Amino acid sequence: MPGNRGQKVIRILANEIGQMSIFVALLFQVLFVLFAMVVNIGMLVHDKINLQNAVDFAAYYGAQRQAEILNEIAHLNYQIRQDYKLLAWRYNVVGTLGRQGINEHTEQYLPPARKRNAGSITEQAYNNPVYTTEVDKTPAVCVSNQMWSDMLNQSGQPENYCYLKYGTEVPPIPDVVKIAPFVPLVGVSEGFTKQAQEARRVSCAEAGPRNWAFAIQMFYAYKQSIAIRKSLVWELRKNLVDPDFVDRENQKVKEGVLKTLMKNLTKANESSFDEGGFEVLNGLSLGQCAQGNGAFTIQEVLTAPTLLYVYNQPSTCAPRVANHQDIAPLEGRESQWDPNGAMKQLANGEPEPTSPLASSLGFEKNPWCMAYYGVKARTRPYKPFAPFGSAVTIEARGFAQPFGGRVGPWYKERWTRGADKSANGERVDKLTTPRLNAGALDSENKADRLLNYSRYPGDELGLKSVLTLGAQRQTFLDYENKGRDQKLRLKWFSHFDGIPKTGDPLASDGDGNPFESAAGPLRRAEVAAVAPDLFDATYYSVDPKFFLNYAQTGQERFSSANGFGGNKLQEFQDLGGKFGEGDLGKYSVEQQIKDAREKGFDQAVLPNIFYALEDWTHLLTAWAPHRVTNYQFPEERFARCSSAAKDDLMIPGKCIQGGRVGYSVRLISRAALNFSGWKIGGEGEGEGTILNPPESDF
Repeated sequence: MPGNRGQKVIRILANEIGQMSIFVALLFQVLFVLFAMVVNIGMLVHDKINLQNAVDFAAYYGAQRQAEILNEIAHLNYQIRQDYKLLAWRYNVVGTLGRQGINEHTEQYLPPARKRNAGSITEQAYNNPVYTTEVDKTPAVCVSNQMWSDMLNQSGQPENYCYLKYGTEVPPIPDVVKIAPFVPLVGVSEGFTKQAQEARRVSCAEAGPRNWAFAIQMFYAYKQSIAIRKSLVWELRKNLVDPDFVDRENQKVKEGVLKTLMKNLTKANESSFDEGGFEVLNGLSLGQCAQGNGAFTIQEVLTAPTLLYVYNQPSTCAPRVANHQDIAPLEGRESQWDPNGAMKQLANGEPEPTSPLASSLGFEKNPWCMAYYGVKARTRPYKPFAPFGSAVTIEARGFAQPFGGRVGPWYKERWTRGADKSANGERVDKLTTPRLNAGALDSENKADRLLNYSRYPGDELGLKSVLTLGAQRQTFLDYENKGRDQKLRLKWFSHFDGIPKTGDPLASDGDGNPFESAAGPLRRAEVAAVAPDLFDATYYSVDPKFFLNYAQTGQERFSSANGFGGNKLQEFQDLGGKFGEGDLGKYSVEQQIKDAREKGFDQAVLPNIFYALEDWTHLLTAWAPHRVTNYQFPEERFARCSSAAKDDLMIPGKCIQGGRVGYSVRLISRAALNFSGWKIGGEGEGEGTILNPPESDF
């Protein structure tokens, strides 16, 4: 029996029942660890993806603020272009209405702006057959003719001191021959003759000062207007290259970037956000690009135009031509038009380049200084199945870039890497006055200093075209057919001291609505002269509703900047409006285009004016979203809008569905920013890296 008990014990010990439970218990621990690992890794990947997405959103926000500033600069730059166009048009059209070759209103000799036959206003070079030499063909300001009430009221006769070839003597009024001095009528006739002779002498003497005064008034208006816009661009570009730049509401962009980041984080990332690991990077604040408070990135194109005016020699009344700086021929008679000497000071040459009054063609953007915004962030989230381990550090960085817009044309076709300006190749606009570099002009040809501009890329005529000179023909015919006191008046150009307050350099008599005054038709003609053309739409980002979308918001952000003309610095409406005057204070480029086509251009000539934009949608020439990978310019959206925003909605470009204006934003990689093969200096320039790649430790 004892032996049986032993066998039984042996059998019990050999029983395998329960072994699987132990194995399962051991396996469960392994599976649980694997499960916990998978969950933790999944949550960690989720947090990593979330952090990267949040960083990308934040970088996108920062780049959007850069794009807004660039769009503002672009439109202000376009306004400077319009100021220049206005000066050039006034000089070549309004200032030369009396240049007809002969003292008769014969159709073939009349300047294009006064021709009776609208059919003769076509695209061809203007050539008055009377003027055969280059000197006589040269436009010069002369308002001493029958188109101006000032001239008629002084002389009492519809005289024209502008039509003759330069240097031609005006025959004097002969004395009365006293054959029978005892006859009473002979004495009366002699008295009338002497009065006529004196009137001729005074009229000849006063013609020059009047012409000079008009030339300087035009020049003064141009300089006053660009001074405001230049000062604004200087402030904006300084802010653009600031490492801690601000937005339109004067709020630090970094704060908005941080808020955008935090609102897009998961709870785990938000609760473990490492403030010490949060960094931002304004690409334009790096290296050379921040030099000169942004002057290296947004470079001004200074110029020095010459305005010629006609004066008459005292003895012979022969017309001569002088430039606006030469007042010696006026023999002090200009003082009646310039009692305080302000105009004489303006005519004394170009001021220092740092002066807001220095003549300018606008600004050009350095392509080697690339705008972009970077964000880096770090979190240390804890995971539920690792309660005793240290937190995992997650770090992400992202970059975004404004693209697709245009600040304006370069002065020349190519920009060498490292250069502070475009200096190679042909001029983009071959017709404007040349660039002023360190006191020397880019061209030695004196004729190049005369005012002109291109209406479309490749234009070779500009304001030498009969079509452009005569585009507002009916306006001037209407003034010519009016009575003595309803013709053109010099006083319409004498309110320019108020430009820093009103932002209005256009013709105005100063009473009420300037479009409803006697100067109204001329004012509309001026609007037509500056309205967007094909050249503008090609090279500038122009917002059809600039004041609504940019200027009226954040007006106080320039309060700390130096004002101009005793007024605070602020953005104004587009040319044609008047600040603080109801709807005129919100005047826009969209309205310019409408007024130009309906009331500014001669309706009989309008069908031939191929270079002027027909509709505001033709300004929508920037990149527009089409497909995920399409960064081209889709034809079905280019310069088109299928759904426009209401006039009171702040939508840049005014288009909800269709084309766009200005800079958009896209994400960009660090590898792209460090790419060594960028070809952005123009055709023919070498390739290279941008001048402001991200720092290696960012």
